[in-house]
Amino acid sequence: MAAIPKTITSHVGLHTFATHLASKVPIHILKAILQHSKIETTMGYLHLSNKLVNDALDGVDW
Repeated sequence: MAAIPKTITSHVGLHTFATHLASKVPIHILKAILQHSKIETTMGYLHLSNKLVNDALDGVDW
């Protein structure tokens, strides 16, 4: 069995959930889903990869 160095908790799951949804829905919708009162709180849960950023930029018609 593979060793998992990080303890998996519901808080870690929420970070994963928010990061995944961020690639699918606008952040103001994600804020509502997570029931945050401030967008800054929602932003703290996001861990955007370079691939996600590059994919978003590829979709822009320059």
